[in-house]
Amino acid sequence: MKSMNRFLASFSYLFHPIVMPLLAISLYFLLTKEFFKPLEIVITFGQVLIMTFLLPITLYYFLRSMRLLKSSIMIESAKERIIPILIYIAILIILKDFVLKHNRTYEFNIYIWGSIYTYVLLLLSIYAKKKFSVHVAALTGCITFFTLLSVRYYVPNTIILNLLVLILGLTASSRLYFKAHNSSEIIFGFLFGMLPQIAFWYIAFYKI
Repeated sequence: MKSMNRFLASFSYLFHPIVMPLLAISLYFLLTKEFFKPLEIVITFGQVLIMTFLLPITLYYFLRSMRLLKSSIMIESAKERIIPILIYIAILIILKDFVLKHNRTYEFNIYIWGSIYTYVLLLLSIYAKKKFSVHVAALTGCITFFTLLSVRYYVPNTIILNLLVLILGLTASSRLYFKAHNSSEIIFGFLFGMLPQIAFWYIAFYKI
């Protein structure tokens, strides 16, 4: 039982929402590395690492020290999610409109747009007294982005895609197993992650 608990819990930590932009940029360069110089890849990855991972962790511990947060890094309390989500939305906007403004990572910028609206939906759901799964939403957004990117570049990556779907299933199972969410909260998290990515991809490439 303990080994099962540790196995499932590991997915909640390894695939925490703040890791998803790093996973997305890694998958992006996996498919598009021929179009970028190595230095461009390193710099862009570093920018995403600092803005979406290191900065949020620093701000989390700052909020903990100010006693504005009492939860663990999972932030299970719906009320305590408001400030971190607002901060993360601001970080994503700064990343897209300022840090990556002159980069050639156009498709990744679309992913950031979709992610912003995913978090906006999650924020609105809190005011509606709902607590949908941020883990599932963030991971689904990343998987949707990778799928759309694979189609755009005609590069089938069934092994990676199947692995990502498996990870999504285990992460969702972890959230259910530890009673962090119920099934409807998982489903809405999935929809909140997928639909903004599809919408912005359609607007960018298919809307006439």
